Amino acid sequence: MHSISGDVRDSSHFSDGGGSNGKWVMWNTQSQWTGDYTAAGVTGIDLFANVSSGTSPVDMRLAFNGPGGWFYSDPQSVGSGWNSYSFALTDTAFTYTSGSGGTGSPEAA
Repeated sequence: MHSISGDVRDSSHFSDGGGSNGKWVMWNTQSQWTGDYTAAGVTGIDLFANVSSGTSPVDMRLAFNGPGGWFYSDPQSVGSGWNSYSFALTDTAFTYTSGSGGTGSPEAA
């Protein structure tokens, strides 16, 4: 699996302040995270995550936006303690977000 490495701690983030059902969103536009993953041969993203405070586990998803629109992955459950997580970048691993525009094709995302 060809994967991307980078530190998302340098990324932008947003919290809706919704308490136990809140959402925390991170995004990164640094050059190693942008571009055509398929053409670059990237087949997955591996990362480490930890819930260091609050209630665990929490669901974590990946999302991508591009000419195809927005696509999101199935959730993975993240608990306390650092653990590794892997997301395969395949057509069947992501769901199109209806109404997000684009072609609806993951190849274009």
